[in-house]
Amino acid sequence: MRFLHQNGVYSKARLEQAQAAASAAQAQVRAARAQQSTVGAVAGQGTLIAPASGRVLRAAIPGISTSAVTCPAVTEG
Repeated sequence: MRFLHQNGVYSKARLEQAQAAASAAQAQVRAARAQQSTVGAVAGQGTLIAPASGRVLRAAIPGISTSAVTCPAVTEG
């Protein structure tokens, strides 16, 4: 578009409008990537790993003091 503007085919206003739209789109991409990183970090905080019996006897929950969480045994079959 810059080429078209330099050769008098495209108006300055249209060029500036296209540049503003491109900048806004780039900002949205950056925001989406930042949000994706945050979601990935938060998702990892909720992972519980149980021993072979499938029982979690204690689980640390962010924002809550020590808590005991009991889950029923999981059997495969």
